[in-house]
Amino acid sequence: MGKKIHILDENLRNKIAAGEVIERPASVVKELIENSIDAGATSIVVKITEGGKKLIEIVDDGEGMTKDDAVLSFERYATSKIEDISDLKSLTTFGFRGEALSSIAAVSLLEIITKTEDQDVGIKIGIKAGNIEEINEIGCNTGTTIFVKNLFFNLPARRKYLKSTETELNHIIDVISKYALIFPSISFNLFHNNKNILFSPKSSEKITNLSYLENIAYIYGKEIAKEMIPIKFENEFQIYGFISKPTISKINRDYQAIYVNNRTIRSNLVSRAVEDAYGNLIPKKRHPIVILSILINPEQIDVNIHPTKKEIRFLNEDLIYQSVYDVISQKLQKSKIIPVEKTPKPKKRKLAESKSYFSKAKTLDSLIQSDQVLEKTKARTIITSKKTDFPSMYLIGQFHNTYIATQDDENLYLIDQHAAAERVQYEKIVKNFGKFTKSQILLKPITFDVPQKEAIFLQNSKNLETLTSFGFDIKHFGGNTFIIRSVPVVFGKILNQKVITEFLDDLNIGKDEFHSQIQDLIFKSMACHSSIRAGQALSQKRIEQLINNLKNCDDPFSCPHGRPTIISFNKPFLEKKFKRRN
Repeated sequence: MGKKIHILDENLRNKIAAGEVIERPASVVKELIENSIDAGATSIVVKITEGGKKLIEIVDDGEGMTKDDAVLSFERYATSKIEDISDLKSLTTFGFRGEALSSIAAVSLLEIITKTEDQDVGIKIGIKAGNIEEINEIGCNTGTTIFVKNLFFNLPARRKYLKSTETELNHIIDVISKYALIFPSISFNLFHNNKNILFSPKSSEKITNLSYLENIAYIYGKEIAKEMIPIKFENEFQIYGFISKPTISKINRDYQAIYVNNRTIRSNLVSRAVEDAYGNLIPKKRHPIVILSILINPEQIDVNIHPTKKEIRFLNEDLIYQSVYDVISQKLQKSKIIPVEKTPKPKKRKLAESKSYFSKAKTLDSLIQSDQVLEKTKARTIITSKKTDFPSMYLIGQFHNTYIATQDDENLYLIDQHAAAERVQYEKIVKNFGKFTKSQILLKPITFDVPQKEAIFLQNSKNLETLTSFGFDIKHFGGNTFIIRSVPVVFGKILNQKVITEFLDDLNIGKDEFHSQIQDLIFKSMACHSSIRAGQALSQKRIEQLINNLKNCDDPFSCPHGRPTIISFNKPFLEKKFKRRN
């Protein structure tokens, strides 16, 4: 006979409920910062130890709480934000369910000190696993201070799955950064292990675009702030914020901050509109930097569909998508970033007879210079593990300074020159590790700013030792600024701020897998940033050399990141496109 149904005890119910709201230390920081903002704070200080796993301390100068309110705030569903269901339609605060404090208290050792402006003394409350164990009066400033110690101490299974200190710290940085970007009227300070690692001052002037740009510079660095463009749209709702020029992009969407009524959210709808607006302006698998805020009537959204309020539902999704798409694409076009004219055709040049395995091909200028031939084709990617299958080819020419066109007796081939060069470089580096990672001193050291996460990564002695072993000499120069004096010889003379930024992106900054994958990550990044680029004009000699080198690779048909290096079009396929056959 099966077990009988029974009611879970209150302690277990609270732990389960807490698990839905509090996922990791960053969840605690998020909930408490939102409480501070709701309380009218203009200064929020966050102090954490060991990535928040040991201690999280939040200090604000908000309105504070009375003794009765402070005690009641730890009861589940206790809130001052709403009174009945209709209030959800006009919600202007972050919190409203009354779950955050009770959930945090259920899985930690919690202490709160709080005082309102009209009180002479404050109140101190100590709570363990949801049970109040201490209530005392205390002298303190107006506002609230909360200590959260030993998160998940009573849920060992949950605590075991917390990530490394560095990873948990990076999640907390993400949370604080996103609020600092949208609230220039509030100062944010983050200390980790007693070291100040993030500071965003309160704007002393009337809030303007400059106020937001200053915060972008504090959070993401001056170099990124210089490349941001303001956007603004106003109709039934407002859209405002900043988007990056296509010249800078990131390997993931960590640098896309989306807000609805100042609440940071995840929205596949808005993210898709952003990516579609940029289109082909940024490389595939790269993402723009975006700080985008939507102010909308609360009746037009549903904020109550996710336990952590990370996701919302729009009443009119089509209108939101189109508005975000239009404001970004129009701004890019007005800023003369989207070209109005088609990309210029490459200059024609005569190709002499090859001295290697090439021979003079027939002229196919119309094929090389026509975008339409390749439009919406289902070309065949060559997939084989045998380098002996590499076809013998006749060289035709270079297409848009990005693809190399060749042919044999049966097929037309297009070679992605960057992917091909990347494969060649990668295999050279792997086979000649010592030669390519030998350090070369730069004639002029390069100083560069990085976002806070990258700064923490580069200040980690273990990470620096690893990079040094690969030929880099990078030193901290204060704040988020670093100086690089030496690089591996494989980088040659191509090093600049953009290459450094992309290189750090490639290393999956802050990820736990970094050290287990470090060698291959660095090899791939070195190969990428030291290779021929898309859009680079090549001489016939260099093209022939590249294809000869590609032919001799162990895996000539894909780049180190898995993209194909060569695709083929057979004669029947072309005849069908030209309506020569059915």
